[in-house]
Amino acid sequence: MTDTQTTPETQPTSMTAVLPRRALPVWAQIGVLLVVFVADGIVGAMIATKIIRSRMEYYREHADALPSDIVPRLQVRLALTDEQTKQVRETIERRHPRLIEQRRQGAQAMLNEFQLMEDEIAGVLDPKQQQQWRTIATSVRHRFLPPAPGIE
Repeated sequence: MTDTQTTPETQPTSMTAVLPRRALPVWAQIGVLLVVFVADGIVGAMIATKIIRSRMEYYREHADALPSDIVPRLQVRLALTDEQTKQVRETIERRHPRLIEQRRQGAQAMLNEFQLMEDEIAGVLDPKQQQQWRTIATSVRHRFLPPAPGIE
């Protein structure tokens, strides 16, 4: 046998021929991380939107469920007294079913009913609470109610 010939004993085996695995270039690693991050953000936004829409539908179909969910939050955020909490609950219990009915009649009727509820709740609050309530109500109006007719 010559030196250039290999015999089965001298042929490289799979154990000796394994080369170390090279890492992806940094730009490729960053690219993969960005794709994963963006995909997670999109999925999270889709899930949040689905949850919000389903809760809104639930409250439209079960008007009596909203006060028990929203009043405790308002009580904490506005630091309501027990009497104020009772009055706010009564107002929401009375006005929310009307809001649902107004939704069926059109945007302007719904906005008018929401304004009446907002003013009635503000009437039982002190000035500091009124300011906080107006901020909350404005946020709700912009996030969940249709725009006023003529406003695009």
